[in-house]
Amino acid sequence: MKCFHHDDIDGRSAGALIAIHEDNFDQENFFEVNYVQKLPIDRIKPDEKVYFVDYSFSKNTVDVLREILSITKNVVWIDHHKSSVEMLNDNPDLKSIDGIVKEGISGAALTYMYLYSEQYSNIPLYLKYVSDFDCWHLKLPNIMEFKYGVECYDYKALSDFW
Repeated sequence: MKCFHHDDIDGRSAGALIAIHEDNFDQENFFEVNYVQKLPIDRIKPDEKVYFVDYSFSKNTVDVLREILSITKNVVWIDHHKSSVEMLNDNPDLKSIDGIVKEGISGAALTYMYLYSEQYSNIPLYLKYVSDFDCWHLKLPNIMEFKYGVECYDYKALSDFW
């Protein structure tokens, strides 16, 4: 199993959810990524389960996704970015990839919903805060204090901080 997640609060939370769900805390299996670096897809083994959480593929990176699918079809993609939704609309053959690609709810919240078959109203409160900030809704009380408080810690998805 490999998990690629974005390098922000949302992506790290989504990565942590995958680690807990898969009971896999091996740092070698988790990749904190951004949108300017090249994905280390050479680390993916044939037919290995691969998660992409809070990670956007776009029309500019659809070839990378197709290359990954040539290595393994066992891909779960969970994302909330507009570029991902647009890319799927332009490439309907990729809509069969397992997961959720939907705007308006953060990647971490969508990851929880996917893993535990929950509705948004039933996800843990901290994920609602992550989603509220990451999607720029900014409606929950003390949302900025929550964001700054989390960012006071040097943490990764697999930190010893839970």
